Amino acid sequence: MNKRIIYHFLIICNLLLLAGGASAGVIEPADPAPPFELPLLEGGKFVSADELFARHDFTFLIFWESGCEHCVEALRECEEFHRQFGGEDIGIIGINGDENNALAVKGLLEANRITFRQLRDRGRMVSAGYGVPRSVFAVFLVNGEGTVLASALDPPEDVYPVMESMLRGEDGAAGGAESSPGRFSRLGAGLAGTGVPAGFSLRGSIKLRFLSIDARGDTTVGPYGEKVHSRNDLLHRFELEISRRLGKNLRAGGLLRLSNEGLEVLRGGPQYLDSEWGSAFAEVEGGGFNLRLGYYPIYISPLTLMRWDWDDNPRTGGDAGCGCGEAVGVVKIESLDQLGPELVLEGATAFFDRNNFSARLFYAIPRRAKENTAYQNVYGGKEKACYSQEIYGADLNWQRYFQRPGSFLQLGLHFVGCWDNHHSIDPVALKYSPFAYHRTEILSFTARIPVFTYLAWRGEWIAHNHYRGRNLGQNRNQEEKNNGAGGMTGLVLDVNGDLVVKGDYLRLDEYFNSPFAALSYAAGGEGGRFSALWKLPGDRSALSLFYKKLHQIGPLAPDTQKTYSSMFGASWDFDLASGYGAGLGYLDEGNWRAGGRNRFSTTRKAFTASARYRFDNSSYLQAQYQRVKLSDDSTGPLRESFTDLYSLYLTVVF
Repeated sequence: MNKRIIYHFLIICNLLLLAGGASAGVIEPADPAPPFELPLLEGGKFVSADELFARHDFTFLIFWESGCEHCVEALRECEEFHRQFGGEDIGIIGINGDENNALAVKGLLEANRITFRQLRDRGRMVSAGYGVPRSVFAVFLVNGEGTVLASALDPPEDVYPVMESMLRGEDGAAGGAESSPGRFSRLGAGLAGTGVPAGFSLRGSIKLRFLSIDARGDTTVGPYGEKVHSRNDLLHRFELEISRRLGKNLRAGGLLRLSNEGLEVLRGGPQYLDSEWGSAFAEVEGGGFNLRLGYYPIYISPLTLMRWDWDDNPRTGGDAGCGCGEAVGVVKIESLDQLGPELVLEGATAFFDRNNFSARLFYAIPRRAKENTAYQNVYGGKEKACYSQEIYGADLNWQRYFQRPGSFLQLGLHFVGCWDNHHSIDPVALKYSPFAYHRTEILSFTARIPVFTYLAWRGEWIAHNHYRGRNLGQNRNQEEKNNGAGGMTGLVLDVNGDLVVKGDYLRLDEYFNSPFAALSYAAGGEGGRFSALWKLPGDRSALSLFYKKLHQIGPLAPDTQKTYSSMFGASWDFDLASGYGAGLGYLDEGNWRAGGRNRFSTTRKAFTASARYRFDNSSYLQAQYQRVKLSDDSTGPLRESFTDLYSLYLTVVF
């Protein structure tokens, strides 16, 4: 372990000790309510705290985020309270802390018939000022003079009686209702609350993982098919993002990252940042328009721009309880990144949303140009000279909610271009011949159309997919052009999130090319997939099933049959109210070609067992065991390899 790793580890340990002693930064009863000025979620004017509090005798501030299922359930009860008591005397105001995709937030409110006013707290500046941690539902009662009378942070019981109790406490009939959040909810409140100067927002995460691998055989692999070898590792990552509102419409900030995963691993994950130490951003917003320079999160559709599509992969846990999916595993053994659709890119993006429509333009450079001398390019190590990789595109979305089927009609148009900028380096000055560069364009349509109650039809179709490569081949004298096609379509049965069944047909021809499509979508395959997720009564346990089978399409070599692939997954997961939980998962993947001189057959089977303790919705400690068996009889006698993986994770999000 080198000095740099020791230094990072000591920093993280000190932060953990500091956080453990942090006081709960939640605004207490009798404290003045921190002032704020936020835009309405539907766009348009800003609303100030003074204006809100002076308008009503009592005002409830409801802090929430759409990624938390408990928040959505609590919003429904707040809506019931609003319809019963809301008016001139009592005001109810929602404050949403989602960073992106206002259209999805509006759709969630419409689908759940939430009618009380909503403000948008992009960057969670106001949430931080009130000491509300991420992914935590909170209620504050403020009087007309701007004094906090009561607060409830992530109340464990129904919200409606909590709000009633707050009002009775003011009348002297009952005490104020202040709940007691988990230890790491208080930790996050301390870090993101009163310890941060006014106007600032702070958020971050601390991730530690001890991994022990026992690999036996010639071709040992991990749970996702990556090559592994026997070793012991202690990986860590500390990320801290701080931002400040410089004016009503202007915000800026930066991300600091300390990790021992290595630059190659970090750049190969969902965060395509130029420096392993982090990045910075500045953004301006107003009237439904947002322009951001620097780093930004984004995902569009599975076939254009997305890191990971859960619809095309089996779950391995994390579906019970809060439904946050925090314990689903990692993409690669060497990384601490969790599975999810988002990419983080550096560049510029402009976003506009109004009513049921949103539009976005973006530009980014996932890979910077690198220049080496001819000698360095041959002998200088792994990182050779390369062109910068640049992507650009546009995304249009429209949606409308229909009450009778209880579902949305959604339409989308998505374009992504990706190219290696051959002007970004000078091969002549570097004294070696030009090397290959590529260009890809893809345009797709997406749709989701309600059919009956709980049932919808969806699909994505590729309207244009063009690839061009130059300076190909050993002598750099080849050029290639082709056009791809394909798409997917199917039905979704969603019974209030308790039972979700999906079935799809997929086809991507051999010329399909999209460098940033979701990881598991590969060209030259056709077939179907099926998945089901059933949340058992009490919402503390969930069962998941997945099956996909594809066959090869396109020209075949003489005396060669089609290649087939299949994947089956099953998992069971539960979360107890005390914070304890466990999960079991099984994965069986096969690839084969029967008959002919090129027959082969490989199978990969993985078993996962885990036990965890959740400190809150986003922070947990998990112990996990995985066993992976790889069988291969492609070259004669059956060969088998075994891998046993023992993991201990600690993830703290504040």
